[in-house]
Amino acid sequence: MCNEPRQFVPPSGQSWTTLEELQTTHKNEFKQDENDKRIWSIFSTPQVAIGQRAVFIQTEFGNVLWDCISLLDQETIDFLKSRGGLAAIAISHPHFYSTHLEWAREFDCPVYLAYDDQEWLNRKDTEHRRIFFRGETQEILPGVTMIKLGGHFPGSSVLHWNNNIFAGDTIGISLSGLSRSHHTKDHQTFFFHYAFPNFIPLGPTAMHLMWKRLRSWDFTAVYSLFFRTTVREPNVKDLILESMQRQAKHQENTGHPLMEEHPSA
Repeated sequence: MCNEPRQFVPPSGQSWTTLEELQTTHKNEFKQDENDKRIWSIFSTPQVAIGQRAVFIQTEFGNVLWDCISLLDQETIDFLKSRGGLAAIAISHPHFYSTHLEWAREFDCPVYLAYDDQEWLNRKDTEHRRIFFRGETQEILPGVTMIKLGGHFPGSSVLHWNNNIFAGDTIGISLSGLSRSHHTKDHQTFFFHYAFPNFIPLGPTAMHLMWKRLRSWDFTAVYSLFFRTTVREPNVKDLILESMQRQAKHQENTGHPLMEEHPSA
C-alpha cells in the first residue's frame, strides 16, 4: 500500500485504526440534501481519512448506500433502520471498501463492486455478500444503475438515479466548480485524476473512454465525495466534456479524438 502511486504516507508516518476504536472516538453526522429530501450525506466527525462521505438514497424500490465510510455504530444503524434499512450497497472504487462487510451483514444486503478491482479486496466474504459486475453497467434496483467509467481505478464507477450522478472521486469537482455565481467560460468545473492526493491527472485517452460511457445518460447534478460538493446545472453534462477537453488542452493534446466530441453527441 505504501508504494501504491495513488496513496501517500504523511510526514508523521503511516497510521492505522480499527472499527472498535472509531466507535469510541468518533460519530457520524447525517445531513439531508437541500434539493432532494431523499438524499442524505453521512460522514464522520472528527474527520476520518480525507473526510469522505457516504450517500444514503431513499428510492421507491428500496434504499441504497452509495460508497461506504469506515464508521458503523449503533446510532448509524438506528438512523438507517428507522428509514427502512438498506436494500443494497454500491461502492465506486477500492478507497471506499473499508468496513463494507460489516455494513452488509448488519443490513442483510448485497454489496455491488466492479470485478476489475477485486485484487484490492483482502478479506474473505464468508457470507457471500459481494456481487461483482463485469460489464459497463449494473442495475442494482429499478432506476438505480452503476456505470463503470474507469480512470481513477479500472473499475471506478458512478451511480445514476433520478437525473443525478453520484461520482465518488471518479469525477472530481474543482473549487471554481463550487462557485457557480463567479464562474466564467474559462473556469474548470470538474477534474479527472489517476491519483487525487498526489495530483496525477488522467490523460485524454482515459477521459475519452469515460465520456463515451457517460454521454448517453441524462443528468442535471453531480455529487462528489465530500459533503456540499455538488454541481447542479441543466447543462452539467456539457460541463464535464468541457472540463475534459480543457484538461487535455493543457496537456497539449489538442489533436486527440476527445477534442472532436460535442456535448450534443
